Amino acid sequence: MSLQLSGVVAAYDAAPVLHGIDLEVGGDEIVCLLGGNAAGKSSTMRAIVGVLPLRAGEIRFGGRTISGRAPAEVIASGIAIVPEGRRIFPRLTVLENLDLGAYGRRDGRAAVAADLDEVLSLFPRLGERASQLGGTLSGGEQQMLAIGRAMMSRPSLLLMDEPSMGLAPVLVDQVFEIIRAIHARGTAVFLVEQNARMALEVSFRGYVLQQGRIVASGSREELLASNEVRKAYLGA
Repeated sequence: MSLQLSGVVAAYDAAPVLHGIDLEVGGDEIVCLLGGNAAGKSSTMRAIVGVLPLRAGEIRFGGRTISGRAPAEVIASGIAIVPEGRRIFPRLTVLENLDLGAYGRRDGRAAVAADLDEVLSLFPRLGERASQLGGTLSGGEQQMLAIGRAMMSRPSLLLMDEPSMGLAPVLVDQVFEIIRAIHARGTAVFLVEQNARMALEVSFRGYVLQQGRIVASGSREELLASNEVRKAYLGA
């Protein structure tokens, strides 16, 4: 199922943060949203999941309007989010965190158990730490847990907000390999990321956001070849 944002305008109280955003994520794609600090990337994610109300425009998912719906309804439509900062439950075990990701599913414990096995096969480290409290995990393990928890809702579209933030380079490589593996299993991914080079390497297409406006878009190859993108985000 595809996601479309059309003319999306949003603000925090009287402070506008998104100014007419138009973008699309196809149901079989990995798409990235690039931009510096305070560009509006996380605000775009919040708008999609219904945490940040729209002032204008529309968000559609799978052909249905989801803008104006409560976050729980948006998640139930087949969208999951890995939030910036992971936001796992530190006083719950790894398995309890994962089980909460399946909250709201109505397809039976057998289906949930099968998905848990799949998540643990994708993240063997979580299986080793199954009874450990989330707050005692390393930063990389917590990021794996946040991704695994989101996957437990069996989403059609996974939103990922700065998944590489604060991770050592070797763990960043692992996270992007995991993104590829998730996509290979049939889940579309919309990725917000400051590590522009890694984001573009894993994505099919991308958008560049500056001060709440889309200023560039194109295929991975087009954005990697763009002098403006290279100078601003790739250190060239």
